[in-house]
Amino acid sequence: MEIFRKGQISVYIVVASLIMILAVIYFIQAPSQSSRMMARPIPSQTEEFQDGSIFLKSCLDDAAEIVVGDFAITGSQALYKQTLLIGEIPRAVFSSPADVPSIDDAIETSRKSFETQLDNCLMDQEFPYDLIAEDATVDVSYSNGRLLFRTYPVIAKSGSISRTYDAFVNSVTYPLEEYLNDAKAAVEAIAQDPESINISALLSINAYHTIKQVDAETYDITLSADGWPGTSYSFIAKVR
Repeated sequence: MEIFRKGQISVYIVVASLIMILAVIYFIQAPSQSSRMMARPIPSQTEEFQDGSIFLKSCLDDAAEIVVGDFAITGSQALYKQTLLIGEIPRAVFSSPADVPSIDDAIETSRKSFETQLDNCLMDQEFPYDLIAEDATVDVSYSNGRLLFRTYPVIAKSGSISRTYDAFVNSVTYPLEEYLNDAKAAVEAIAQDPESINISALLSINAYHTIKQVDAETYDITLSADGWPGTSYSFIAKVR
């Protein structure tokens, strides 16, 4: 009986020793694990918001290019009820020089289109914060062959943290005034003499151009101004 009790005591001593050894190992390793966790770099909120600014600027740069590209290829068909499909592209139909949009009309159409593109940027899931632009103002102006798109303000928000981006300015090279003036001259040349299109008048326009006859009274015209590579303006000229 005494030998059994001694055996039990020995087992208890061994178990207690193992527990003490494991406890010592745990307390030795715990500080080092904590130190490693504290040593991990914590992303700076300022840096993340800066990344958001870069993302949004890039998205709005693309948006401005899309707006100008749509205007150039459709003749700003959004302004007009009369359009004609060329392939799958609806183009504005001009029957007189007065039908060609003014600069103010073109700028206003571009502003509305840019607002739509801004909404698309705000809904992009790549940006980790909620982007808010409910009260944002979009201004579009034209000067010296450049369209300027200005958006302000936009708020990036994550929980209780927010950052306001004061303004984004996006610029696209596009000789809007020149193209609209050339379009008026082309429409006038075609409308003057339905029986014999005044080619000499068309050739005097200060732009390279292509003219495709759709039917006896309809001409598909694309202007491409000398000195403005990579830009163009397309529309339909229709004999009155």
